Amino acid sequence: KIVDYYNTINQDDADFEKIEELILPDATSEKMYITFADGSTSEALQVLSEGHIKILGLSILLAKAVHDNLSFIIFDDIVNAIDDDHRNGVADLLMNHVDFANTQIILSTHGDQFIFKLQDKFSLEYQVIYLYTHLPLLQLHSLLMVRYKVL
Repeated sequence: KIVDYYNTINQDDADFEKIEELILPDATSEKMYITFADGSTSEALQVLSEGHIKILGLSILLAKAVHDNLSFIIFDDIVNAIDDDHRNGVADLLMNHVDFANTQIILSTHGDQFIFKLQDKFSLEYQVIYLYTHLPLLQLHSLLMVRYKVL
């Protein structure tokens, strides 16, 4: 699932930048390796950009949430080091991937642009959205809650 999520977020990247396999470390002293579409294998933290490392981390967290069958996920400004093109991929993954069809998502952000991207992806037939803006006591600009309707 991690590779699927990572490649979904990076859907607009060149094919050679997408990964075929991820090898997670078994111990803290071990390294994480990725195999790219061309078959080359590299240490993930040595070859990925900061944004791609954040995307990989998000993909790992989302795969863990799905594995644990969580009914809701809470995120705090998950796209702060991710560029605009990849933010679109994050929005696509969260709003359109079947793995999150019955997951409530609570998301806070310090800006509105990612909220607008998420709203563009909404299918109101299946989702209910609650948007709260400018919450100074929480030091947030926006808080978004998405609840999926059970059909």
